[in-house]
Amino acid sequence: MIRRTSPQVNNFITPDVFKGFGFNQIVSAGDTVHLAGVVANVGGLEDLQIVHPDDTAGQLDFILRVIEDLLRTEGLDRTNLVSLTIYASDLPALAEAIPRVYVPWVGDHAPNMSIVQVAGFLLPGQVLEIPAIAYRG
Repeated sequence: MIRRTSPQVNNFITPDVFKGFGFNQIVSAGDTVHLAGVVANVGGLEDLQIVHPDDTAGQLDFILRVIEDLLRTEGLDRTNLVSLTIYASDLPALAEAIPRVYVPWVGDHAPNMSIVQVAGFLLPGQVLEIPAIAYRG
């Protein structure tokens, strides 16, 4: 069974953004839960804003908190993560942020991870986007 949702979680974009761009934030297929790329944005289609513009560590912290909030809507937490992909426009800044922000957050339950450098993002000031996959079993 496939289930598609775009729940409203604290301090994140509103569901009209997902509808306006034609995707869902969470798609569950059986016991696998896919989170669409989480970004450091707040607001709706009319007032979409970047949180911590051009600040990799700040955006990483924000995104990880949103990922955890989204997982909670599925009855999961960060220990259920099996895979993350980090899309980043500034790899040196990400290399500095990972040990300070990500490693303490993930603790002993590190998923697999890929890091991909990108030329840019939809909004000026955005430096990261992180889709995630979790397992319900």
